[in-house]
Amino acid sequence: MPTCPGCACLCEDIEIAGAEIRNVCRKGFGIFRSRQKSRLSAMVADGVTDVDAAIEKAAEILCEARSPVIYGLDNSTCEAQKLGLELARKLNAFVDDTSSVCQGVVLEAIYKGRLPSCTLDAVRDNADLVIFWGADPASSHPRHLSKYSFFPRGKKIQRGYEERKAFCIDVRHSPTAEVCKNLVKIPIGADTALINALTSIIEGKTPQLPEVDRRAVFELAAAMRRAEFVTIFTGLGLVYSLEDVSLLEALLQTLTERHGCEAYVIPMVGHFNMRGMTQLLFEETSLPNKVKFEGGVARGGASMTDILHEGLADAALIIGSDPLSSLPFVAARRLLEMKTITIDPHVTPTTEISTVRIPCAISGVECGGHAVRMDGVEVTLEKAFDTEFLSDEEILKRLLDRV
Repeated sequence: MPTCPGCACLCEDIEIAGAEIRNVCRKGFGIFRSRQKSRLSAMVADGVTDVDAAIEKAAEILCEARSPVIYGLDNSTCEAQKLGLELARKLNAFVDDTSSVCQGVVLEAIYKGRLPSCTLDAVRDNADLVIFWGADPASSHPRHLSKYSFFPRGKKIQRGYEERKAFCIDVRHSPTAEVCKNLVKIPIGADTALINALTSIIEGKTPQLPEVDRRAVFELAAAMRRAEFVTIFTGLGLVYSLEDVSLLEALLQTLTERHGCEAYVIPMVGHFNMRGMTQLLFEETSLPNKVKFEGGVARGGASMTDILHEGLADAALIIGSDPLSSLPFVAARRLLEMKTITIDPHVTPTTEISTVRIPCAISGVECGGHAVRMDGVEVTLEKAFDTEFLSDEEILKRLLDRV
């Protein structure tokens, strides 16, 4: 069965029968149907050309650049990501991906062994308490609740949601909170105060509570103390507010030491293979993002936002990402001032301002490979449809041959 690249759940039970696609959520359906909409054409400057000419021009720009940056690859296969890293090393380029502005800090703590993590399968089988902190999977990962985290029956939790308790910590009453029925509503930026309060309660101390529903906080703390297997799914609401990831580490450690339960964190990664990109970078450079190569050797670099804002690069290769839409505009607009190459299946605001535009196949839909699920499990992507487009892996191979 094909695997759905709609999000980092990477659901592996998709069925395709002719024009009918089964077992996909609305995001997955959109990915499979997107092959028929807004496809990119090869262009250099404002002139339509063929892919070979676009690749040649891209190679020329990268060879002439003094300080290029390669950005994205979170929507590419692991095979393409390895080639992108090889290209960056060869060009002495900056490398960054979207994790530098979202889940990178949590992923780095997991890779360094500071935050314990587990698989989604372990959550389904064993978790009697799940906490969605600053996350709304009902909207962002539509099958997450039904496949892994709340509804399904597991080996130990055999009655599923009937014996599994779920809490949602958020600044609003989200669709996920509606499902969980247990909401700890907090003011914007109060996540650190809530972590400290929960740690104090678990330690048996009097907490300093933020302006929240005290009853809801104590109910959550009581549920954490009773649980045998706790999983916290971290969303951007927590990541953007958290002052120090060590506070989250201390909360889990206190819970484990005081009450003997198992406690884990899984980041709610958005792009389907962001976990693969950050793991590759960490394995190769000991950094999950923000890398700079010099003489083929990796060192700490800068985020794409800082690279653009400070003018550190004179050319950009963007793969499967749309920084003009996702990054702060005061930084992203600098792309207008430099030579930009974009490899993407679709027309985006970034492709519209790019010097060179190279169309590619949709990974996981029109070309196969491997990807890493949000919990670190590698899965196989199978091609579901034939296409005339080259994969980003094939395009990167050609670029490597020419630089």
